[in-house]
Amino acid sequence: LAHVSAKGLGALAAAHGPPSYLADAVAEDGACAALCRIVVGQQLAGAAAATIWRRTKANLCGDAFDRARVLAQAVDDGFDDATRSACGLSRAKARAVLGVCRAFESGALSDEILRDAPIPELRAKLCAIKGIGPWSCDMYLLFHLKKPDVLPLGDLGVRAGARRFFNVSGHGKNGALDQKKDAATLEKLFAPFAPYRSLAAFYMWRVADTKAFNHDAA
Repeated sequence: LAHVSAKGLGALAAAHGPPSYLADAVAEDGACAALCRIVVGQQLAGAAAATIWRRTKANLCGDAFDRARVLAQAVDDGFDDATRSACGLSRAKARAVLGVCRAFESGALSDEILRDAPIPELRAKLCAIKGIGPWSCDMYLLFHLKKPDVLPLGDLGVRAGARRFFNVSGHGKNGALDQKKDAATLEKLFAPFAPYRSLAAFYMWRVADTKAFNHDAA
């Protein structure tokens, strides 16, 4: 916190305090549950992601996440339409949730593999599952493994906060920072905060007045 404060985020750190996710446990300890929750939250704001996750757990598992119960309800590469609708999942998200559970069931993934693997290897293993991409990997690294130097450029809230805080315009609509076209600009803006860019990303969510991915996720 001292590092990013000294590099220009002192006022934000003072206003918002340290990120709660550093002290708080994720809703479930298991990597499989954490990844399924991330899949469910793709392209959703924090509160909406939390609501859909609760619905998904309630309809597939009951009170707590249970991989075996998820797998027991599989129909081909997803779930039946009634179950999927009750969860609030798209077909693509249902397929990805099931893909994650099957990867853990087969041993292709495990808590130990994801905890111990070098980050490039971890990204490769996760992105091999259809429906998991760089954003999902970043959210897992940041909120579940609590890695200190994650820069989730694929997150709209982080880019929006960076645009406002650094007063820069990009190549997106109405001057928004574009993940690909403005990647070099974003990397340069966040470079001073390394090796703690996860903290910088968190404060960009605050600047953009959006909830971080895991906010109120229980």
